[in-house]
Amino acid sequence: MSTFEHIRTAVITLLRAESVAFDPPPRSLARSAFTRRVERVEMRATGVPIEDTDIVLARLDLVAEDVRVRFSLRGPALDVGETTFAATLTQDQLSTLVPLPPGVDRLSVTRRGFTFHTVAGIPIYTSVSLNDSKLVVAPSAPAKVPLLDLIGIDIDMPQLPVRSGLEQLTRFGLTFDLPELPANAAIERLQLHDGHVVVSGTADLNSANAT
Repeated sequence: MSTFEHIRTAVITLLRAESVAFDPPPRSLARSAFTRRVERVEMRATGVPIEDTDIVLARLDLVAEDVRVRFSLRGPALDVGETTFAATLTQDQLSTLVPLPPGVDRLSVTRRGFTFHTVAGIPIYTSVSLNDSKLVVAPSAPAKVPLLDLIGIDIDMPQLPVRSGLEQLTRFGLTFDLPELPANAAIERLQLHDGHVVVSGTADLNSANAT
């Protein structure tokens, strides 16, 4: 097995990915390996599963910097100075990953935050922030009946028992754990887009050497 194939296989195994595309491409990367150092390697992984779920990441991009190839009797191994990642989650995936309160059947994502859609058709608008790898959603506007609100009748959502998860969401907000990602990924940032979110941070590709 070539130096590049050995390393590619180790990265695929670490990420549990179906495939990983490299930039620089395989032939250039293999030649660079003989210098023992590559300043920057970009990777795009497909088919990466989310821990303890049946969900596959929509997209996972990684950038490894100061990559050195170390040779030993066990074969070539990577020494990576730093690896950053960006993982994309669609709103359909989030609707599955986030434990929605009873009475909420799905959520949608915009650049402004999450909208929780209740089975009664009442949207709950929230702002979203990241705190210690947890999603924190807080109500950004009173929940109202859409049609009545549209024609100018201001009717808030009926009050529910405080113990209700839906009432907790509308009054105080909720905190959700984010899923675990491979390669000891530490989620540090969250970007909202229409229809999806991107979580990013640092990962550890050096652990690929243990595979």
